[in-house]
Amino acid sequence: MQTAVTMPFVVPCAPALPRATWTSYGLTTPLVLPLAARCRAALTVLVAVLAAGGLYKFAADGPGRPLPYTGLMPFHTVAELSSPPERIAGALVTAVAVPVSTGLDSIDLREPLSSLFVFAAAGSP
Repeated sequence: MQTAVTMPFVVPCAPALPRATWTSYGLTTPLVLPLAARCRAALTVLVAVLAAGGLYKFAADGPGRPLPYTGLMPFHTVAELSSPPERIAGALVTAVAVPVSTGLDSIDLREPLSSLFVFAAAGSP
């Protein structure tokens, strides 16, 4: 999973994007490590991964955002294994975090809406 998350660091980026740094690469690790506990604490892992994505967005000047797969996995796990109140909490947290995170990159609504669509698909049975 770490390899998938860090594709922006492996594939050459556009000249206008910042170059990869060890700090920005290191901040992708908190996106992956919590996934080991997602079956035992799905909602906690979802919140941790979304928070780590926000930390990356605001603290690192890396080459774009890491790929969002780490958020999809715990979101699906919450939908599959959690109680209805936890599912609602996970959906609300995601419904706020995803548009804010993707909306900071662009004023175009297509990216936040397509991201929400992908998360909705990951959360459906």
